[in-house]
Amino acid sequence: MKLRRKSHGLLSSAAPGIALAVMFGLPVLMPNHLQLDPAAMARQEAVAAAVAGAPYKIGRWLGRDIEVPRAAVELLKPNAILSRRFQRADGGHSVSLLLVHCMDMRDMGGHYPPNCYPSSGWVSLEDPEADEAMLEFRGRPLPVAVYAFRRFDDGIRETRIRIYDFFVMPDGKVTPDIAVVRGRSDRLALSAQGVAQMQIITAYEMPAVEAVAAANEILEGMGEILDSLGIGARGEHDAP
Repeated sequence: MKLRRKSHGLLSSAAPGIALAVMFGLPVLMPNHLQLDPAAMARQEAVAAAVAGAPYKIGRWLGRDIEVPRAAVELLKPNAILSRRFQRADGGHSVSLLLVHCMDMRDMGGHYPPNCYPSSGWVSLEDPEADEAMLEFRGRPLPVAVYAFRRFDDGIRETRIRIYDFFVMPDGKVTPDIAVVRGRSDRLALSAQGVAQMQIITAYEMPAVEAVAAANEILEGMGEILDSLGIGARGEHDAP
């Protein structure tokens, strides 16, 4: 299905905020948050510092922060959040990046696109690209899930988006599968090691080949963050 209606202008100003609003739109009760061991505390601090120092310029891309909904912070009390839109310097397409790092895996268990977006009025698109794909970081493959959604704002204006989504486990392994996160969160000692979720959001009208290339550029520019999450230190990324 090829859909080409222009809507990326609205996406440019709203996508990260929309993503956060739907991602944290459901109440979650997570009792018994655990004390972190020294190694986990050091990792949390490293991730927070890397996110705080995330670049605003990556090659041809210029970024600006998108406000994080206060409810998201109050609900999950994340260790770090990065919500930033990158616009090409030549005025072309934009790419939005959402990174959330939680100190407890259980906080992430219900928050991923197929669960959260439909609950906020988004409808899945039939998209030949929507399944699984590979992004890259320093030449290494990163398995990601690909989702596509559409929504009518004010009952008139349609917005279409494509989302590249993956989780980073505390050992640095990457998985697109929420079941992996849920499985490990059942064990409290592992759950307390934390987990990160990254969403890279583009306009649906952006050709998939260009979207993947843009996502890879943004990831390369976020090397310090990915290193702090342990991705750069590993040769194998698929979580079992």
